[in-house]
Amino acid sequence: MHPLILASALAASFSACAETWYYNEAAAKAMKVNAPFDMPSVWTNSSGETAFELKRADRRVIPSGSTCSLSANMRCREVQLHVGTAGSPEAASVLHSSGLMSGYHVHWHNGMFRSAGWNSAWIHDIAVFVHGTESGGKHLWCYNKKQHTPTYNMAWGVSGPFTGDARQTVTVKLLEKGCKVDPAGNIQQFPFSGNSVNWFGKFEVSDCANFVLGHANAAGSPLAPRADAITLGPYARFAVQTGVSPNSARGIKITGEGVRFMARMFPKGLCDCTDYTLNMPISGAYGFSKTGSGRVAIGGAYSAGAIVVEEGVLEILGSAKFAAGTEIVVKSGATLLSRQLISRLKVKREEGATVRQISAAEVARVSASPRRDTPAPASVRVSDYGYDAADSTRFLQAAIDSGAKRVVIDAKRWISLPLKCRSEQEIFFEEGAVVEAKKGAFINGNDKMFTADFCTNLTIGGKGEVRMHHSDYLNPPYRKSEFRHSICIRDSANVRVWGLRIVNGGGDGVYVGGKMPPRVDVNDGGCHDITLEDLYIDTNVRQGLSVTFCDGLTAERCSFLNTRGVPPSAGVDIEPDGSYNRIRRIVFRDCVFGGNAGQGVSLSVGGVWKETTPTYDVTFERCRFDRDNVGGGGHGGRVVFKDCVFENPKVMPLGIAGGPFSRPDCEVSGCMLRENGKDIPMDGEWLRNNAVFLSNMPDIVSKTVPPEYRNVTVSDPEPGKMLRFFGRFGVRCRNGARIVAYADSPRLLKVKASKPPVNKKGKRIPTLLTITGPDGQLLAKGEFPDDGVISINAPAKGFYTIVVRTRKGVTLPFHAANCPIAFDISGREFLVVQTNGDFAFFVPPGTMRFEAMVGGAGRECCGASVLDPGGNVAWSNSCISAWCGHLQRGPAKPGMWKLSVGPADRGRFEDMGISLTGIPALLFPNTERHWK
Repeated sequence: MHPLILASALAASFSACAETWYYNEAAAKAMKVNAPFDMPSVWTNSSGETAFELKRADRRVIPSGSTCSLSANMRCREVQLHVGTAGSPEAASVLHSSGLMSGYHVHWHNGMFRSAGWNSAWIHDIAVFVHGTESGGKHLWCYNKKQHTPTYNMAWGVSGPFTGDARQTVTVKLLEKGCKVDPAGNIQQFPFSGNSVNWFGKFEVSDCANFVLGHANAAGSPLAPRADAITLGPYARFAVQTGVSPNSARGIKITGEGVRFMARMFPKGLCDCTDYTLNMPISGAYGFSKTGSGRVAIGGAYSAGAIVVEEGVLEILGSAKFAAGTEIVVKSGATLLSRQLISRLKVKREEGATVRQISAAEVARVSASPRRDTPAPASVRVSDYGYDAADSTRFLQAAIDSGAKRVVIDAKRWISLPLKCRSEQEIFFEEGAVVEAKKGAFINGNDKMFTADFCTNLTIGGKGEVRMHHSDYLNPPYRKSEFRHSICIRDSANVRVWGLRIVNGGGDGVYVGGKMPPRVDVNDGGCHDITLEDLYIDTNVRQGLSVTFCDGLTAERCSFLNTRGVPPSAGVDIEPDGSYNRIRRIVFRDCVFGGNAGQGVSLSVGGVWKETTPTYDVTFERCRFDRDNVGGGGHGGRVVFKDCVFENPKVMPLGIAGGPFSRPDCEVSGCMLRENGKDIPMDGEWLRNNAVFLSNMPDIVSKTVPPEYRNVTVSDPEPGKMLRFFGRFGVRCRNGARIVAYADSPRLLKVKASKPPVNKKGKRIPTLLTITGPDGQLLAKGEFPDDGVISINAPAKGFYTIVVRTRKGVTLPFHAANCPIAFDISGREFLVVQTNGDFAFFVPPGTMRFEAMVGGAGRECCGASVLDPGGNVAWSNSCISAWCGHLQRGPAKPGMWKLSVGPADRGRFEDMGISLTGIPALLFPNTERHWK
C-alpha cells in the first residue's frame, strides 16, 4: 500500500501535560465537510470542552502519559499523529474501542495502540512509521478482541535515528484478554483465541530488523492475511508468526537482495525457513522444518505457484505432497534434494545448480539470469512470462503482479485458476483472447475468475472473452453456489469493464459490492464510480450483474441474457444486502435484457434504512426487455424508466412496487409495451391498472380504517349451519390469521380449519390460538386444536376475535364456519396461497376514495377482479406479478363489493397478497354471510 500523498502540514501547539482526549464524532459531523473520507476530528477533554481539532494534513502530538480515546468513526487523510515522546519513561496510549480509523499517518515514538472494541472497530489505510530512538521505546500495536477486528491496507516503516546499525523491532500482537508488559516493555502474557483477528488487504513493511506479527499460543489460527500480501523489505531478518499461512492467491512475498526469511514453528504454519524464496501465488504452506547446516526441509501438504531456491539446500521429504505441476526453480549454486521421485513437479535448474534424485527427463534446464531491481515496465504481454496450454495461471498472475500499467493478454486460449487484479492497471484482451476457467477446478463455492478487491483506477476490457463452465457447477462434484463470479469488484473505485464477452459464469457475470461488511457508516465501503460498457453477458448461474453496494455505476450498451441456475436468476439484480449499503447514481442506458429464467431486472430495497436522502437511485434509459419483466419492492428510494420497451413479457412487464404500506418513488415516461404485434403506451389508464405505486400518481390511499362493530346489520341466511367457504382448498392463510366471528345469541361457534401443520419430520409446528370476547376480555389461550376445529362457547351476542399465530411461511387453510366470519386485514397485507374464489367487502356510504389491491410474487402470478354491488367490473387483471388493483376516485357505490381471485392466464399460481385501504379492512369468505 502506498501512503497517501501529504497535501500540507499544519503545526498545532499544545500543553505537554498528561491528558485524556475523547473523539467527538457529533461535533465533527456538524462541521459539514462533504468529503466522506476527509471528515475533521474534534477532540474534547475530560470536562467535555473542545481541546483541539484535526483536519486533513494537520499534525498533532500525543505526549507521553496522555491518552486518546476513540469510540466513533475517524476518517481524515494524511493527518500526522505523533504518539509518545522519545526517551520518556511513560508511553502514550491510543484506545480504539469502536468505529473506524482511516487515512492517518501514525508516527510511533513511544506508545501503545489497543483495539478493544466488540466487532465494531475497523482500521484501514493507515501508514505507521516507527521511530528508532537512542534510548529505545515501546512499540506495541495490539488487538484486544474476542471476535473480529477487520484490518487492511496498512503500511509499516521504521525511521531513525538508530543506535549504531541496530534497527528497531515492530511488534504486532493479537490479544484476547489484554497483556502484561514488564518495565522494559517486554510482553509477558498475551493469550490468543483462534480466528480473533481478520487480516486482509495489503501490509507493507520496510526498514525493520524484526517485524513480529503473531501470537503466543501455538493452537491459535488467525486468518492472516486473507486477500493480499505481506511484503517484507530487503533488510536483515524477519520473524512472522501466523497460525495459518496466508490463505490466498498472494501469500508472502520476500523482496530485495539476500533476504533471509524466518518464522517460528506452529502447527500447520511456517517455521524456520531460510535460503529460499516463496514466489506468488501460494495458497498454503504446511510442515516446514529446519534440518541444520543451512538446509531447509519441506514435508506435508504444500501448494504454491513456484518455489525458488536462491541459495543453500532445500530438501523435499518423503511425506511431501504437491499440487500437480508445481514449479521449483533452482538457482545457480543452490541444491535441491529429494527422498523420492516427484513426477508431479516441474523442476527447472539454472547452470551451476544441483538437483539430486530427480530423473533427467523431469528437469528442464534454464539459462541463468541475474536478478535485477528495475522499475515496473509500462506494458507487458502475458506471453512474455510463458504459456501453458493446460494451466497458465502463474503466467497471467505474474503479468498482473509485474506492476505494469498495461497488461496485454495475447490472442490465444488461456486456461486459468482464480486471478487477482491490481490497482492502477489496464488488463487488455486482444481480439480472440480467451481466459477460461480450468475444468475440474473452482471446487470452492467462493472461487472467482477475476477478483478486484480494494482496487482503484483499474480497467479490464478488449475484444476477448471470459469463459467459465456453467453446467459443470450445477452438478456433482460441485456444490451449488451463488458466488463463482466471472468478474468480482468489491470496495473499489474508478473501475471500467468494457467490450468483453462474459459467458457461462458460475455465479454472476459481474458482481459489484463490498467485501468489508457494511456496518461502519453509510459513507464507508462499497464501490464507487464503476463503468460497464459494451459487455455481452450470457448464461450465468445466478445473475448477469449483481449490484449490492455502489455509489455511481453506469452500464451502457450491455446485454444481460439467459441467466439460469440458482435463484433469483435475473439479468440484473440490484439488492443492497445490508442496512448501510447505498445504491445511488445507478444508470442503465441502451441495455438489453432477455431470456432470463427470473426477472430481467430485480429491484429490492428492503435492506436499506429509511433516510431523508434517498439511498436507492436507479435509472433505466432506452432499455429493451425481451421476454423479461421488472420486479421487486421495498421502501424508499427512486426508480426511473424512460423510453424503455417491454417486448412480450413472460408475466406483468412492470411491477416495481412495494407493498401497499411501503412504496418506492417510481417514474415511468415514454415507455412502450410491445405484445402480440401491438404497441401499447405504458401511461394513463395502463399505469393505473397495472403499476400503481408511481410518483406520477401521488393520490395513493394508505389510510387504514378500523372495523366498526356497532350499529351493524348482519346477514346470515342459515344461522348455526356449517357452510363451506369457496374453492376446493378454502382460504389458505400464510403466517397466521386474525378472524372475527359473530354470535347472534349465546351459543357454540365453530370455525373449521385443517389440522395443525407438521414439519418434514412429522413433528407439529407450534401454532398458538387466542380468543377474546366482545368486551376485549381474554376467553382462551393455548395451542391450536388437534382436530383443526376452533370452538367458542359464546356467553353472549356479539363479535369474537380469534388470532392464530404460527411460524413465518407456514400455511393454514380455513374451510368452513357455522356463523358469519371475516378476516381482519387492517393495516397489513393478507397473504394467501392458491386461494380461488370470491371475497366480499363493505364500502360505507359517502366513500370517495379507497383501494382494493392484489399482489403477485414475480413468477408466482394470480388473476383478480373487483366488482361493485351491481355486479359491474370495476377493475380486472388476468396476470398479476406485483401489487396492483382498483383505485376508487370519486363517489363509490355503497354496499357489498366483491373481490374475485384465482389463477392467472400464465405463470405459476401460488402466493398472493390482498390489502384494503380507505374502507373497513374486513374480507368475508362467504358472500352470503357478512355484516355492514
